[in-house]
Amino acid sequence: MVDYDEDFNGRTICCDYSDTEIASLYTNVECPYCERKQQELDMDSCGKTYRIKCNKCRKTYKMCFDAN
Repeated sequence: MVDYDEDFNGRTICCDYSDTEIASLYTNVECPYCERKQQELDMDSCGKTYRIKCNKCRKTYKMCFDAN
């Protein structure tokens, strides 16, 4: 059984899930003022409090991140 393209003359490597890693994480948040949902990049450190500015109403609020 051939598991590659026989017509391709270049080099080929094989990878599986053990070769993958997460490059970035997004946290889903909802503004407590206008309830708009948005995603925040790399705000995932346990015990840390983040300041977020809403993309819609432009108000700033705090988000505490926990691993629960």
